[in-house]
Amino acid sequence: MHIRNPLRRFRDWINLSIHRRLVFWSFGFLVITLVVFSFTVLGVGQSRMKNDTVQRNTQLASIVSRDINSQLSGILSDSRNFTGHLAVISPDLPVQAEAALSLRLASPQRYQGVYYFD
Repeated sequence: MHIRNPLRRFRDWINLSIHRRLVFWSFGFLVITLVVFSFTVLGVGQSRMKNDTVQRNTQLASIVSRDINSQLSGILSDSRNFTGHLAVISPDLPVQAEAALSLRLASPQRYQGVYYFD
């Protein structure tokens, strides 16, 4: 009852005049309008950030795919040259191992190691 008494007094104070009611309801509508506007602004900002992120990710994926494609094309052309070279030289294993090592030494950044199986 102690809590209810101040609420009842506040309600009675507002109901005393039409001016107080208008001020109270205007303030309430102002608060509701500001809350709706704030959520709208936040939603628009968030969607804009999402769109920018998607656009940047798409550009980055394009750049990365081009880089990977060029690296794989280089490896494929080296493999073609290497197999063509092996077809021309003798089929002895030491000669082929030497050719594999020379390929590894020619491109140390591309090929980290040479695996030789007998």
